[in-house]
Amino acid sequence: MDLVALKDSSDDILSYRKKLSQLRKQCDDLKKSVDEKVESIIEENFKDLSDEIKSLDAEIRVEEAAQGVVEDEVEDVSCEISDKEIKSAFHKIAKYTHPDKVGDAFIEEFKDAQEAYKNKDYDTLETILEIVDPDFENSYREKSTEDKKEIIERLKSSIHEEKRKIEKIKSSFHANLAEFYDSDDDMKRLRARRSLSDLLFSTIEEKTSRLKDLKKSDII
Repeated sequence: MDLVALKDSSDDILSYRKKLSQLRKQCDDLKKSVDEKVESIIEENFKDLSDEIKSLDAEIRVEEAAQGVVEDEVEDVSCEISDKEIKSAFHKIAKYTHPDKVGDAFIEEFKDAQEAYKNKDYDTLETILEIVDPDFENSYREKSTEDKKEIIERLKSSIHEEKRKIEKIKSSFHANLAEFYDSDDDMKRLRARRSLSDLLFSTIEEKTSRLKDLKKSDII
């Protein structure tokens, strides 16, 4: 079986999987950056309000525990990929792509695998493995052209969704607060401060009301 020909037919799949992985990381990093920025602003400028919210949260947890109130917990079904699994995938790929073993036929896949290994990008490693490993169960090389087209369309849809998430984060209330706080425009900074202050006071009111309801329920 001509591995090079089979590899060529799967290049688009690998390219889209790499793009999707990059966008997911960008989305996660952006959300973390925005959250950290807003948290820093709160701690630096509204510490009293922040401490009051934390105090209310602690009281609410005590009251809920006393009354046997259990919050619905969302089960974390995400599967963390271990460093051992990532390393194993890379070594398997190297077996079929390393220039010392197969020449330059899979040099680009080997470089992609090196980068994915460095970034702990298991999705991309798995995709490369599915392309180059002839023994990989249900590998891309065994799929029809139509099946590959369907896979690519799903990947395109996922890429579009990740881009939408990124834009949503960029235009979110918190992102605007962070941006306005860094602005040289005094009016923008003032609006950001007022908006954040209103948000914190609203949060305090909601938690205070929740705590009162819990205490009333305890008395009854």
